Amino acid sequence: MWYNGSVAIGDGNMKKKVIRWKIVNPNQKPRIIENLYKQPIYDMYEIELEYNTGEKEVTKVFCEHDTIEDLNEADIRLKNEFFGGRVKRLKEEQGRNDYIFLGRVMIDDDGRFAFDREYIMPNTQVSAQRYFDEKAYPALKQVLEQERSSSNNQQQVQNSQANNATVGKHYAISDVHGMLGSYMEAIRKLNDKDKLIILGDAIDRGKYGIDILQDIMQRQGEHGKKPQVTYMLGNHDFAFIEFIEVMKRCNLTIDELNYIVEARDLKIALGSIGIDIKMYEGRNEKVPSNLLARRSKYQIEQEDITRKLKDMQDKKGISEKEIENLGIWLVNNKGFNTANGFLQLDEGKQKELYNFLINSLVVSTERVKGQKFLFTHAAPPNILDCGNEEDLMINVTFEQMRKKYGFEQTRRFLEDRKGTAKNKFKDWKKFGFITVCGHEPKAGEIVEDANNGFICIDAGCGSNHKLALYCLEDRKTEMIEAKEEDKRTTQDFDDLR
Repeated sequence: MWYNGSVAIGDGNMKKKVIRWKIVNPNQKPRIIENLYKQPIYDMYEIELEYNTGEKEVTKVFCEHDTIEDLNEADIRLKNEFFGGRVKRLKEEQGRNDYIFLGRVMIDDDGRFAFDREYIMPNTQVSAQRYFDEKAYPALKQVLEQERSSSNNQQQVQNSQANNATVGKHYAISDVHGMLGSYMEAIRKLNDKDKLIILGDAIDRGKYGIDILQDIMQRQGEHGKKPQVTYMLGNHDFAFIEFIEVMKRCNLTIDELNYIVEARDLKIALGSIGIDIKMYEGRNEKVPSNLLARRSKYQIEQEDITRKLKDMQDKKGISEKEIENLGIWLVNNKGFNTANGFLQLDEGKQKELYNFLINSLVVSTERVKGQKFLFTHAAPPNILDCGNEEDLMINVTFEQMRKKYGFEQTRRFLEDRKGTAKNKFKDWKKFGFITVCGHEPKAGEIVEDANNGFICIDAGCGSNHKLALYCLEDRKTEMIEAKEEDKRTTQDFDDLR
């Protein structure tokens, strides 16, 4: 339906007037624009304008998702008057020809439309208008320009959404810990439409952590290998990032890394011997001479290695705390395989991997079949840090969290435990979220805690138990045996190096 109008464009005597306008497919719902994580963020309308010159054009109009109600017969005329008059005025104000951004649309007490484009976007320091102009629209523009006419485009979107709903599903795994065979089996169970979320700790323990990360990197975005994978960081990934940064800053050698490993091994060995000696002394028994001899030997070796570490501190600028952290990661957390695999990469691939890690997510939210999910490695963030309910659909990268809260607080976040974080799970549950996490393994099982609102899917793959492949749509789990080797991909991963 066309509506008459008299909107002037231009100035002086040469005025180009809109004489009538209409919404393309007015009884259809607006096109929903989603972000990379399939979360709805904007609604797009298309308005056809006819000028007194006989020219016609279609203008794209964007607003925050769900801030204009679905069109219906009762308010079509009001919406058309709004779009026809206000949109052309906004085109003059914003000085562009291809789109208009309305922001958050409201209706005041007099039934008139108002819109806010200056509110600050969550997790940024910029206005909604600036964010749309600089971030959102450039990413949309190329796709929109290649699409067919608006009437066919609406049907294309509906068909695509229907196809995705029937074919593509969302899956999650966690704590693969270098088990390449288990990871590849999970990948092969998915089809090209499916999406996989990995909740951190693909590395350490097993020897193929670097290979797994490199495969994940190839599955990023719409143009990567399928199925598409989203990687989130865990506490082992955090320790790996710390290793890379200390290694590069201090220019550590392989020998110096071995000193750190040796120092940690000696500390563990002397601690174990100390426990045994106390056991004998507590029973008033004679301590075996060979045990005392071993302690003396290790103490001499410890003195020697301590001198070498002190020399490292003086010459390389590495702190005692950093040495301790690296020792814990390399030895206790079995990160040496990861470190070795990383050091075998050339400098370019090392940099690519590092940049991928620091820009990976630590918190993400998504709606699947109407249910809101929060994804994280260990436990959710404090809900008070995330603003009001409208801001809770969040995606936070490691680098964003580190800049806002600092390195050590980010470490504590990724090492959190469910026993101390129950209130955080419950807070998110109050807002309708189920938290999907890993970090705390239960051998061969997942843990579904409806009372506290979380599902822990770490089934102990890194301890030779199972890798849990969890489907969010079906709420079903398929258990995969822990396997380190995957002969079908050995050559492929050799090529990546």
